[in-house]
Amino acid sequence: MFVHGVSPTFLQVGEAKAAAAAAGKKVWQKGAYFLGKVLWAKGYTELLERLNEHASVTGHKVEVDVYGAGPDLQAVQEAAAERNLPLHFNGPRDHADRSIQDYKVFINPSLSDVVATTTAEALAMGKFVVCAEHPSNKFFSQFPNCLVYRTPEEFSNCLQHAMTHEPQPLSQQQLKKLTWEDATERFLQVAELQQQPTLQEQLLDSFLAITHHTLTAVEPLRVLAGAGSGTRDSPANVTDYVPNESDVGGWFDDASRAKRIYASKKAKAVTAAVKQQQQHHHHHQQQQQQQQQVLLLQN
Repeated sequence: MFVHGVSPTFLQVGEAKAAAAAAGKKVWQKGAYFLGKVLWAKGYTELLERLNEHASVTGHKVEVDVYGAGPDLQAVQEAAAERNLPLHFNGPRDHADRSIQDYKVFINPSLSDVVATTTAEALAMGKFVVCAEHPSNKFFSQFPNCLVYRTPEEFSNCLQHAMTHEPQPLSQQQLKKLTWEDATERFLQVAELQQQPTLQEQLLDSFLAITHHTLTAVEPLRVLAGAGSGTRDSPANVTDYVPNESDVGGWFDDASRAKRIYASKKAKAVTAAVKQQQQHHHHHQQQQQQQQQVLLLQN
């Protein structure tokens, strides 16, 4: 479910293009472009592969203007040059920039998008979008100008169709699906709470709750299930609870490990008690010495 909308700017461009097409004017002055941060993971690997395959199959190399900047820019440029692909790198630019509005075809072969915002924006402007079959593109497949491919051969067919045909002007209903208002409605539908449970479901829930409460009150069953022995009722003060070896006996308990832990705790407790006793004895001796010194001074 696509719960994202586009800026009204893109919708206004789409409406203007539709009006110009209805008036018989030439709407699209430029061909194909790609826009995105220049990282191999952002679709540039797929872009070069698909364009290279298209050139090999058809013998025709499609010129593509690329807009974006990023750490892999030089590597992408070098890879495009090695394949002799006519990609023109123009630096970063906002998708709503006037210089991009006249492109007819947006190629977006990325398989890493979670929210394909640029695809939505291109469709809102009335362009063709050539994109791969991918969960992030599922919502857009309902639009007539979205050309989805699954194989390199289908990519070539989609690209050739887009380059030789005119996009279909979007209707008001189609444009509405790309607005934030419509996206919000879709989100609320997805997030809407389920209906109240039926009487049968309520009775089943009550029965399971009573069964659980009854069985967990039986001490042998509690112990077998993994609960500590004698831990059914909470102590008056939690800090008063002292675990012991008898707590171990459940199906999921590691008895040997528990005994080692308890033995270690006992040893530490004994050591602490001896240390405390020694400190108390030393303190008592100091008090006696101080009292003797006071008596000597008085005499």
